[in-house]
Parts: sequence; structure tokens; C-alpha cells
Amino acid sequence: MTQGVKERLRILYVSSLIRSFGESLASSQGVGTSFISMFTVELGATPSQLGWFYSIQISARSMLQLIWGLLSDKMGRRVPFIVLGGLGVSLLWFPMLFIRSPTTLLLLLAIQAVFYSVFTPNWMSLIGDIAPKSSRGVITANISLYTNISGLIATFVSGFIMMNIIGSLKDVYFIPFSAATIFGVIGILITLLVKEEPNKKGTSRKAIKINDVIDVIKNISNERDFLKYTIVSLLSSMVMVMLLPVMSIMTIKILKVEKLTFALYGVIRCITLLFSQSWLGKVTDLAGRKQLLIIQRLCYITIPSLFVFAPNGIFIFIPYAILGFLHAINATAHQSYLLDMCPQEQRGSFIAVYGLIEGIGSFCSSLFGGYLIDIFSKSLSLIGALRIVAIITTIARVPTAFLFMTLREKRTYPSTITDEIKKIFASWHLSR
Repeated sequence: MTQGVKERLRILYVSSLIRSFGESLASSQGVGTSFISMFTVELGATPSQLGWFYSIQISARSMLQLIWGLLSDKMGRRVPFIVLGGLGVSLLWFPMLFIRSPTTLLLLLAIQAVFYSVFTPNWMSLIGDIAPKSSRGVITANISLYTNISGLIATFVSGFIMMNIIGSLKDVYFIPFSAATIFGVIGILITLLVKEEPNKKGTSRKAIKINDVIDVIKNISNERDFLKYTIVSLLSSMVMVMLLPVMSIMTIKILKVEKLTFALYGVIRCITLLFSQSWLGKVTDLAGRKQLLIIQRLCYITIPSLFVFAPNGIFIFIPYAILGFLHAINATAHQSYLLDMCPQEQRGSFIAVYGLIEGIGSFCSSLFGGYLIDIFSKSLSLIGALRIVAIITTIARVPTAFLFMTLREKRTYPSTITDEIKKIFASWHLSR
């Protein structure tokens, strides 16, 4: 790894740390433990409105990624798009303080989602452009490590602040949302220090034409491994996203957890993520991506029951601890596998198409989950409706998990997950 690559990676690490600290003050650690989701519920959102909330939070962010991915590939630049998208996301946290209805909040979140769609594919593409393939798993793990350390601190701080403030919703959320804007802007501006090496195949500044989109579609159709992974991920994500409205209603309305407890869910998720992520990054590069992805999807089958049959808010720490490990796999094996499947000269476009397809599926699935809760709650209790939806998503997770066994690695790896686990036990034995 050259000195220039190391310098650019340091900038990405610092940017991730500061930007994550700001964003986590408002959105906490992970969508399921998001303070903005708690804010939405406290504004009086119905289950179907929560379905719309998660559709926007997860899916709408992906809808326009193809346009921005194409533009960045065409220009051979990532940083200008990262700055544009990141600033838009950060500057919109503060106006949310003045919103008084769930519908208005959803409209503002939709605008913010457009800026996320600018930021996301270009951030991933920049990492892929800089990181050597042989150490990509470790690098993505390191970036996620910095992100989650700062996010962990911000989540705890934000929860503690809000728990100790008495007043209107604006008073309670004023410090976290204001600070989210400030730190987010600083973190994004730091990426301007990255010196890009423009892709010579992508330096045209002409407007995007329909032929550009057709070319991307043709190239994707030729990349069978990428296409297969996109379809498999789509089906798996759809059945998982159905659970998100259930998680929010269960923790906030049924179990009535306090803000600090809600924040600690994100903290425990982040702690297990941090403990496992470094090792998972190494395993991703030594044993491959596929085995970890299979383990992850099989483990996801257990999550719905742990939520809807929880006797109290303390029990909810268990699924969030498991989710930390599963999200660490997402930050290492998933991102590395996706980057492996994308040709470098069209990486932005490929990642954008992946996000677009998965986003459309998740958009529909989240709405479906929210409206299902509304429908079942008309004839059942609210907790009964939540359990029915959780059972549906649990059953659907089984066949979609096994689909990951059909994936193919781009190259062979010198080790296996079993060998890496044996090494851990061996090192523990020697250290005793």
C-alpha cells in the first residue's frame, strides 16, 4: 500500500468519525434504534405512517442513486457528489425541530433521502477506488470501526441529554439535532482533502443520455454474479425490512422504554459490532465473503421472535447484541462482496443499481409491514398484530437465507471460517 493511499484512507477515517458522531446524535446507532424513529412515534405516527417512515429512511435513499452513480462514473470524480449529498443530509437535521406532524416530517425526510442517494454510492465507490482488493475487507472494517466508535459515544450522549431535559419535543431534541448539523457539515468538508485520481475512462462532462442507462443495464446483464447477488439480497432484504415498524412499536409503545434505554440498545449493538468487526474483516479477506453472508442470514431468522415475545425492555438488549455481530458482517463481507462484483470503471453505476433495486423492494416491504399491523390490529390487540407480522417475516426469512448458498466467490481464499475459529481457540489456549 503506497503512502498516497494511506494518506487518503486517513482522511476517510477522520471524516467517517466526525460525520458519524453528528449523524448518530440525531439518528442513533442503526435504523431500528433511531432517535428520529422515536421522534416520529412521539409526533403520533400510526403503524402505516411508520411503514412510510422506514420506506423513506431505507428505500427512498436508494431510488435516485443510479443517476448520481452514472454522473460520478462519467466525470471520474466522487468527492464533489459526496460533499453535495453529505451537506444536504446534515443541514436538514435542524429544520426537523420545528415540525409538528408526522406527515410533514415524512416530507422533509424524503428530501433528505434525495441527498442520501447522492452520498451513498459515491462514498462506497470512493472507498473501492482507494482500497486495494487484497485488503478491502480490513479497510471497510476499519472505516466502519471509526464510524461505530464515534456513533456509540454520540448515541449515549444524545440519550442522556434527552432523558434529562423536560419540555416540548423541540426542547428535548434541540441539542442533538443542532449538533448533528454542525458535526455533519465538518465531517463532510474534510473529504475535500482527498486527492482523487480521476478515472480516465470516465472524464466526460456531457449530460447523461438514455444510452448511458442502456449501456449500464447491458453491462449488468453480462455480470451474472452481480445480478444474482442483487436478486438474492433483494429477496432477503424485503422480508427483513417488514420487521422495522414492529421493532419501533414494540419498544416505544408496548414496552414504553425511556430514551436512555433506547440509546443503550444502540450502544450494546455497537459494542458487539466493535468486538467482532476487526476479526470479521480479517476473515473476510482470508476465508472469503460467502460463508459469512450465509451465517448472517441464518442468524437473522431468530430476531423477530426475540422482539415480539420480549417480557420487558431489558430483554430487548439480547436481539440488539446479536444484531451488532450481524451488522459487522454487513460492514465487512457484504460491502467487500458487492465491491468485488463491480467493475472499477462503472463501480458507481453498479452500486447505484444495486441500491435502486433493493430500495424499491424494501420500500414496498416496509409499507406492507406497516399496513399489515394496521389491518391485524382492527381485529386483534396491538401486540397480537405485531406477533402475527413477526411470524410472517420469520417464516419468509428461512428460504431467502438458503439462497445465499448459491452465490459464487470471485476468487479462491487460503483459509476457511472453521480454520479461523480454530485459530482463535488455539490462541486462547496458549494465552492461558
